[in-house]
Amino acid sequence: MSRNDSDWEKELGDKPRSGKGFSDDLRRRIEDQVEQRDRRRRRWLWPAAGLCGAAGVCALYLLGGLSLLPGQGVQADLAADLSPSAVQSTPEATAAQARLLEEINVKSGLLIGLRQDAGTDTSANGASGSSSSYRTLMLAQVDGQLQVAAQGDGVLVPYGQKFWKIESKDVATESDELHYLVAYPADKKTDARQIYDNPEESIVLREKLLFAGNQYVSVEENEIWRDGSLPAEESKVWVRKLSQLSDAAVPRSASAAGLAHVTLQEIYGEGAQQILTTLAYNRSNGTGQSGRYPAENMLAQESGTWTYSTGDNWAIVRKPGKWTAQVAEGYYEPESRVIGFKLYPYPVRLPELVTSHDKLSDAPWVRDAQLQEQRKDLLVSPLEDLAVVITDQKLAVYTPDSSAIESKLALEVPLAPGEALVSAQWATGSYVSDWVTKARKYLQSGYE
Repeated sequence: MSRNDSDWEKELGDKPRSGKGFSDDLRRRIEDQVEQRDRRRRRWLWPAAGLCGAAGVCALYLLGGLSLLPGQGVQADLAADLSPSAVQSTPEATAAQARLLEEINVKSGLLIGLRQDAGTDTSANGASGSSSSYRTLMLAQVDGQLQVAAQGDGVLVPYGQKFWKIESKDVATESDELHYLVAYPADKKTDARQIYDNPEESIVLREKLLFAGNQYVSVEENEIWRDGSLPAEESKVWVRKLSQLSDAAVPRSASAAGLAHVTLQEIYGEGAQQILTTLAYNRSNGTGQSGRYPAENMLAQESGTWTYSTGDNWAIVRKPGKWTAQVAEGYYEPESRVIGFKLYPYPVRLPELVTSHDKLSDAPWVRDAQLQEQRKDLLVSPLEDLAVVITDQKLAVYTPDSSAIESKLALEVPLAPGEALVSAQWATGSYVSDWVTKARKYLQSGYE
């Protein structure tokens, strides 16, 4: 029976099992294979040794009466039962080894984008006035070894037949301090965003990337007006197409280009408005999500809060195991002159056109992989040959072992303090080598 996403989300919260390496069950399986005298095609589970070398080492252990596993002695009389052919290379053994190598060959690659906010940077460069920083890693098997095949600043994503790059820009004018995002074709670097500088006001603008897919981006925007005795502040969230990100003026102007964004109705269709109206009504009446549909489109505005039922202000944010749509509910604090928002779940899963592949797996080896770590998130490739367990300190990359029941740790990538996932794009088959080439070019080698 397949397991739904809620099951996996629950399991992501389970405590990891203690201990690593060989389990008791694995020991028993290996001993059973040795005792089966007529069985010559063994599956060795030594991740760090070559297949032929593993057979030779095992034979030495058996013939010498040594211990194969810690605390597990192998009976001496079993050594006499091994004929010379058991440790010699045969056509059957060679074919089995070739099949084993094919089974563990990783045919998936992952382009992963990360964000570190200025407040979480413990280095000397993490000044409070700086913007968030971003980096991209390309994880792939190159020359038979899983590795970080390319890495660099910014967030690189596939967009149509090309790759686009998202970067944070820091600009100071006579009156404004701007930290904003730009997006452009990766082979043509550009700073294309119109600066809308009003000398009569002084603004500090910060934009933060929440999500980047192969068509859409989600952005949090914060503006602080430094005029008067108290600052006035406003925060909002938007979803835009990748191309719209660079079309919008900064700070926001009254022009249509400055307000270009994607609504929930554009993603979910006509039914979105009915859901939004219900959410607005239920929030304003404190009835959760069990209330009836109101007769008209309500925009509650009580106790300094209001719910956006227009579908304009929403975000794509990461929750354990999946990307989710979140609706913004605004609030106003008169004393501090702050307009802010809180996010609440939109009760429909994001469609494939927004998040591409964003699914977990019920494969036994995937569950085994996540039990190895103090994990807070999980990514699984479409081919189910690669799993990335995300912890507070690292990316732990696992592959299935030859039995496809247990997992093998293939790679660990350290994370900086506070780094968060903002993008995860999968490549499979022949696309992997192409992505590696492009990632090395656009992340490490500059531009055309």
